[in-house]
Amino acid sequence: MGNFKAFNLNEITIKSLNIQGFYSPSDIQEKVIPKALKGSSLLVQSPTGSGKTLSFVTPIIDRLNYSSHTLQAVVVSPTRELARQIFDVFTGFKNQFPELKVRLLSSEANSSDNIDGLGEAPHVVVGTPGRLNDILIKTHQLNLLSIKTLVL
Repeated sequence: MGNFKAFNLNEITIKSLNIQGFYSPSDIQEKVIPKALKGSSLLVQSPTGSGKTLSFVTPIIDRLNYSSHTLQAVVVSPTRELARQIFDVFTGFKNQFPELKVRLLSSEANSSDNIDGLGEAPHVVVGTPGRLNDILIKTHQLNLLSIKTLVL
């Protein structure tokens, strides 16, 4: 494929990728990004460091409705360390997408700290299963009806 332009991504998405040092997709990104952009359900397995996170973050970033103040994507991570890494990949796009609202919900912070500021829904939530269950399911802090993407 050669570069990210071949995916027909938004020019701002491509600019952000380039600024972050990503000029051409990895093998796994070439396989995953086009299918994810079409909304396909995917099951992906690839070695550590192969680019899996950017494979799902890029389509999410590119397809978010930034003018909507609704939760549109949820990423469930098995550990708080991985949740933090995924969150950091999302925040790498904030310079070009200043309206992007991403929240990290994990045991890295107290549950009450995770809830603070959820009056306005983020576009994306990244979290661990237990904390997401506590905040999204048990206490109904966010409306889940507008979610378009779920990553496990």
